[in-house]
Amino acid sequence: MTFRFSRILFAALMVAGLAAVAAACGDDDDDDGGSTPTTTLTPTPHGTETTPTPAPSTATPTPPAPAGTLTPTPEANTSAGFRAALAQFNKEINAGTVDPRIARFKVADYTCREIDVAGGIGAVTGCKAVGEVIRGVATSTWRSEGNFTSVEKIVENLKSYQAALDTARADEFGPGAFRGFAIDATKHTAVITVISKCLPQYKCPDTGFQRLVWVPQFEFIDGRWKIASLMYAFVLGEEFFTAGGEGSKIYLPNWEKFQ
Repeated sequence: MTFRFSRILFAALMVAGLAAVAAACGDDDDDDGGSTPTTTLTPTPHGTETTPTPAPSTATPTPPAPAGTLTPTPEANTSAGFRAALAQFNKEINAGTVDPRIARFKVADYTCREIDVAGGIGAVTGCKAVGEVIRGVATSTWRSEGNFTSVEKIVENLKSYQAALDTARADEFGPGAFRGFAIDATKHTAVITVISKCLPQYKCPDTGFQRLVWVPQFEFIDGRWKIASLMYAFVLGEEFFTAGGEGSKIYLPNWEKFQ
């Protein structure tokens, strides 16, 4: 009796154990079916990585030259070359600006003296200390002595006249346009003129306007006819308007009307 009971109990325990194992296996299957698969990262073999392609370089465009820029052209060191250069110069100043004249200046160095610093007759303007070296242009005034004017001062001076030009006027010497009036091809000298409103530092004619006159002397430098010196003839400038004028006989002995 006891032995039989033991066999029955052992059989029951075996069935219960198998049921537990089956239940456990069923849970594992459910977990596997609902789990998220793990992504495996496969490294890219060395040397096969994609190298970014740089964008093609774009050349920076060269800015155009400002409007009105004066471009020097080759000129000849001959009488004919001088005439041709003056013809070109005349076209440039006809525009009514002083820039073509400034562009042709022969600029030189000047060492300041005591008189230049102190000021007075014959002193060069623009000097601040004895021994100072300034850049400038040889200048003079008709029926007076010559001088030397710093680049800054002469540009400022000419620009101030430009603001007062009155080129629509005319007088007994012709139109008021900025132009060449006479030349001496042997002395490389010219007479240029323009009509201006009355300048306060001069006694103005009854007409209400006045004619400004300059007498530039040219020198051939580095393939170009440049203004080596500039004479102002605002007073008695008419002495350069005829071959027999006092100024013409001295500075333009072979005077001829500019054509």
